[in-house]
Amino acid sequence: VHYFKAHYQANAKILQRPIAGQDWSITNSFVNLAVLCDKPDENSEDSKNPNEKKPDIDWQNTYVNPAEKIPGNKQLITYNDMFKPLSKKDKTYFKCWLSGAAGSGKTTLSQRLAYEWSISTEEVPFLLSSPQKHLELVVWIKLRDLVSYLELNDLVGTDLDDEEKKTARQWRLRRNPSSQLDASATLWRYLTSSVYSEASFEYTDTEDIKKFLQHLKPDTQPILYLVDGYDEIAGYDSKAPIKKTVDYILKQTQVLITSRPHYEHQISDHQSSFRRLELLGFQPKDMLAYVNQHFREQPEASSANLLKSLLRGHSPIRGIAHIPVNLEILCTILSSSHPDLSVDSLADFTMTELYEQISAYLIHRSLDPKAQKEYSLSDIAKTQFNHEDLTNRTEIFSGASHLGWLDILGSIATQGLINRQVQWSAEKFSILIGKMNCPAVYASNKLNLINDVLGLGFIRGIVRDSERHNCYHGQGEFLHLTLQEFFAARWIAEVWKKSPDEVLGGLSIEGYPNITPRQLLSHYQYSIRFNLV
Repeated sequence: VHYFKAHYQANAKILQRPIAGQDWSITNSFVNLAVLCDKPDENSEDSKNPNEKKPDIDWQNTYVNPAEKIPGNKQLITYNDMFKPLSKKDKTYFKCWLSGAAGSGKTTLSQRLAYEWSISTEEVPFLLSSPQKHLELVVWIKLRDLVSYLELNDLVGTDLDDEEKKTARQWRLRRNPSSQLDASATLWRYLTSSVYSEASFEYTDTEDIKKFLQHLKPDTQPILYLVDGYDEIAGYDSKAPIKKTVDYILKQTQVLITSRPHYEHQISDHQSSFRRLELLGFQPKDMLAYVNQHFREQPEASSANLLKSLLRGHSPIRGIAHIPVNLEILCTILSSSHPDLSVDSLADFTMTELYEQISAYLIHRSLDPKAQKEYSLSDIAKTQFNHEDLTNRTEIFSGASHLGWLDILGSIATQGLINRQVQWSAEKFSILIGKMNCPAVYASNKLNLINDVLGLGFIRGIVRDSERHNCYHGQGEFLHLTLQEFFAARWIAEVWKKSPDEVLGGLSIEGYPNITPRQLLSHYQYSIRFNLV
């Protein structure tokens, strides 16, 4: 328990707003998120009780457009009441399914709950209303990380030859023989490897993990499982290790699962035991709190006041800004001093415009010699751009396109969506770039291309070896899944402009060995996974 609490507290200090590039921990940057649930029967005694304490939530004004309001008899609750009966006739829930739109704060909320439990004491108890009187342990699981662990996608250096890679994989398989373990042991091996590794030890032997489980007895302990990102593993076969592991979790006593909408049917065998909840993101007052927090170093900034003025009114921008990741992007753009990256009129802002703006901003930031960053772009990139180019968004995209950056990001993003992949090992990332048509300026040194694509700041998690500069390690992913979806959409649209029947280089799906934009959109037009694209 001590190591789990230390792990959550350490993670709470990690960068929480990667798009903005601000190092604010979840301990002091969390802004309340609104949760929607089915309303109890209005004829029940509790619903008529005038002394019943109502949550401090403005439901009627959460959404601007009537079309956005969620149908049905619903009410807003605080996130700490997700498991709590809302009336005397309401049953006690041990399991909750929390669905929310892209960027609505599902991962942040689950991490926040794990953190709040980690700092709880007898004097300051854990505020989540739990049907289990005392929670011995809270287990926070990001399913994308668990998938990477199960698929043995640990990073192998890009400069290893085929025999060395094979040896490394065999060593990793011996070290993590998941096939020899049942779902329970597989899950806890993953958890101990991520939690205990910070204490410089981990269970690597099969017998060790079995002894650990005999001691812990997780199936009999009051444990809350926070399972984040079910939509990212929904397409896997029921016999896949990740599905077997999740099925094991679903059978546990208390579980909270987060997912994008429309995936509830995937757990049909367990549906009756789950309470349905919907995460709405920010309410109007919480949008203002977020803006104040973002601009705390420049509270009187005119751009901040403009945004707050629009959020207080009934501007359509509220339909975008109640989603936390969108508001982070808006604030990041508005806090930029660059003239072409400021927002002249927010009234007609669209999601596409929002992501175009932030993409230009991040490319601009990567080229700024004064900005702090992990990678310095190569001389090839610096030569392509001069100071004048950085004052115009069109020129920024033109230069990025000439260097092949946008095609590479778009291709990787689209392949990931097709293959249900949101993380790549550094080895896989390097192989993907190696298979693409290399722009002429990088022909003599593809490592510069890898360096520059990573240096743009859209992908995090892959780092260069401090001793061998042509070797990378880590698990890479886009800063946010919505950015991956944006780059896929942008790339498909750009190729479509040339011709809807031009081959999308390097892509293939079943039945289409060389797929075109027209074929891809036709194939996935009813796929939930491609809905945002």
